[in-house]
Amino acid sequence: MARVRAGLPGGKVTPEALVPFDFDRLRTLGLSTPKARYILNLVEQVCSSWMIRSCCGTPANQSQLQLEVLSELNDEEIIRPLDKSGVYQLSKV
Repeated sequence: MARVRAGLPGGKVTPEALVPFDFDRLRTLGLSTPKARYILNLVEQVCSSWMIRSCCGTPANQSQLQLEVLSELNDEEIIRPLDKSGVYQLSKV
């Protein structure tokens, strides 16, 4: 992850910082093909959730990952959306 951090503004790995990165750019930073895909999927889920709320003023679709509510959920409720995106499988590797 050091190469990914080095490629980001301020070295912070956040969904907003990763939005401009495409698959090829993540691969050049040393991420494997599956990790690059999982990260892009996660960024899309998180950012589309933010955009729905901020642009439309409506609640985000339940299929989108809402980071701000994770602390209120139990493990199973957190794993479910991560499992759908493939991120949970990545964490078990």
